[in-house]
Amino acid sequence: MTKEILLKIREPFKIKEVEALYPFSYEESMNSVLLQELARYNKLIEVVKGSLNTLLKTLEGKFVTTAEIEALKASILSNSIPEKW
Repeated sequence: MTKEILLKIREPFKIKEVEALYPFSYEESMNSVLLQELARYNKLIEVVKGSLNTLLKTLEGKFVTTAEIEALKASILSNSIPEKW
């Protein structure tokens, strides 16, 4: 399940490219909100990918399991959103 989730996660947004398309200006203040939300979404993508990769390495025996990893695994197995995310 972890590998399937990793395959479905998109790559982070290229904020500089979006900023070029939607530059910040006084008349277009929503562009600032857009860039802020993209930055937050990129951080979420990093957290999700990082925790899933750690879980995979733990399942392969490369890392020692922790309570956080066990909670992540339990959430995924029960089809719920992990608290860390």
